[in-house]
Amino acid sequence: MSGSDCGHIFVWDRHTAEHLMLLEADNHVVNCLQPHPYDPRIDYDIKIWSPLEQSTSFNRVLAEEV
Repeated sequence: MSGSDCGHIFVWDRHTAEHLMLLEADNHVVNCLQPHPYDPRIDYDIKIWSPLEQSTSFNRVLAEEV
């Protein structure tokens, strides 16, 4: 996982380096990103994601543009 200056989180497969997911995290820079082993907190501003869609909807074109 990696944060970005555009406020997104990028997720890659660590074995193939394939880009798997793009999440809109904030309206500001995402400087640091570290998953907690059991408590889903990010600094003082808590962001929690939950899989809501039945199927994956990763837009590779949008990810490339971002």
